[in-house]
Amino acid sequence: MSELFKEDGSLDIDLLGENHKEAIAKYVNDNYRDFLPEDAATSAPMAPIKDLQSLAKSYLNAQELIGKKGIIKPQDNDPDDKWDNYFRELGRPDSVDGYEYDKVEGFDNEEFVKGFSEAAHTAGLTNKQAKTALRFIQDRYVNEVTKYNNDYKTKMEKDWADVQREFGDKFEINQKKVNALIAKFGDADLQAHIRSSGIGRDAKLFKFLSGLADNFNEDMIGDIDGSSNVYTPREAMSKANDIMTNKNNSLYEAYYSAEHPRHKEAMDEVLRLYKMADSKK
Repeated sequence: MSELFKEDGSLDIDLLGENHKEAIAKYVNDNYRDFLPEDAATSAPMAPIKDLQSLAKSYLNAQELIGKKGIIKPQDNDPDDKWDNYFRELGRPDSVDGYEYDKVEGFDNEEFVKGFSEAAHTAGLTNKQAKTALRFIQDRYVNEVTKYNNDYKTKMEKDWADVQREFGDKFEINQKKVNALIAKFGDADLQAHIRSSGIGRDAKLFKFLSGLADNFNEDMIGDIDGSSNVYTPREAMSKANDIMTNKNNSLYEAYYSAEHPRHKEAMDEVLRLYKMADSKK
């Protein structure tokens, strides 16, 4: 116990004299640990703090390291649990499922969004940060895809117009031959795909199929004037019924007569038309 205190622990005022305030201040400054709980006074962080002034400076320095919300950023080599606590205090959702995003028309890649959320959670992003970052990616993707589709459509239309000019008055007959070729050798799924995708107006494909069709005569690919064309499901059903019910149809007799030289062709054509009629529009 310091000499300023009596045996009972009380302060000896007589020893202070007129300068008691300065004495008390100096004592408290030099012996501040005497006024702290024992576990705090003897803790390792307090060891380098020699006096009360040093304690005050240490506290102020610590405050400068603390963020606006009172959150201390971990060091890069700190364990994951410290980073998890830090991110949680900053506002990161508790789990990947906690992120909420706006629906963007033209962007429906759920697997990408799931992967993005996992990466955002690992990086410690808040919902607002993740939402902003993902929206930038979504908008950029939609804009690029829209531009690509518009450019592709414009080019296809230009190439289609060019090939029509190139074939001139032979374009129509070549188009019929191409359609007949597809109808003869393509199944219903392929024909439906050609209808729905628009690749039937691809100039390079058309020129290739047109050259290929030149190697087949009408007996090999069917009636190029239309009976073997590519139709919508409703048109296909109508064509099949016409073969089976219209006596003026060129395949009517062949369909019902097993001895007719075109019997197999008629049967195959009706079957093909039925498959086309059953395909998705």
